[in-house]
Amino acid sequence: MKINVLGDMDLPVIVAIHGAFCDYTSVMPFAGRLRKNFCVIMPTLDGHYEESANYSTVNKQARMLNIALHKMGIKKIAMLHGTSIGANVALCMGSVCDIEIENYFFDGGCFFEKSLPKRQLLTAKILKYARKSASSSDNEKLFSWLGKSMNAENPDIYRDMFALIASRLEFMSEKTVKNLVESCCKYSLPDFPDEVSERFFFNFSADEPAHKSKKRLMEKYPCASFNDFPHGGHCSFQLSQPDVYAKFVSDIILSK
Repeated sequence: MKINVLGDMDLPVIVAIHGAFCDYTSVMPFAGRLRKNFCVIMPTLDGHYEESANYSTVNKQARMLNIALHKMGIKKIAMLHGTSIGANVALCMGSVCDIEIENYFFDGGCFFEKSLPKRQLLTAKILKYARKSASSSDNEKLFSWLGKSMNAENPDIYRDMFALIASRLEFMSEKTVKNLVESCCKYSLPDFPDEVSERFFFNFSADEPAHKSKKRLMEKYPCASFNDFPHGGHCSFQLSQPDVYAKFVSDIILSK
């Protein structure tokens, strides 16, 4: 795991965890707009940069991040933010972190319980595109598949992210890909007391596939808050309107 930081360490801390097959740069569009008022700590998960260890589990990543924050001297987190699989890591971190966390924001988390055959099929598809990315500079088929998978109604806002995903797939190991799929598609929701889960904020785009896990989350965390961005695909709010999104995140923190 690697850590990048934006802003003054004396400012309130936001920890922003990126999505699968990306790295810390994928959260920069909104994180960069928060740096004047917050210190934004952005980890890059294992398996998502060259010469790193394989990605293993959300639990291990959460524990590693907790240790890293302690080494940085962090005493309080104003918001723990996760995008896509970063939301899965963040939710797990809520159960293992011994640093005070004031707010939790989970954007487009894929909290599924899919069957083994479906997980194997998804892994096989990703590995197929990974091999093609490593052997060819033409990623249009990958971009098309990603657009369909994320239900991206405006593919243009995803071009930078898709290019980043293609570059990560060039070096990702089969073990990392398999473990990432397991983290998204075989997720055990941890238990939290109501006084913790009432600080949870789950954000979904109305049309994104991850929205299908919302019912499961509402049943598990009835005290949490839920927001549906009215249109668009996976994490389209932060991608299409980073200025508005950054203010939205900031307002949640400042309202407490």
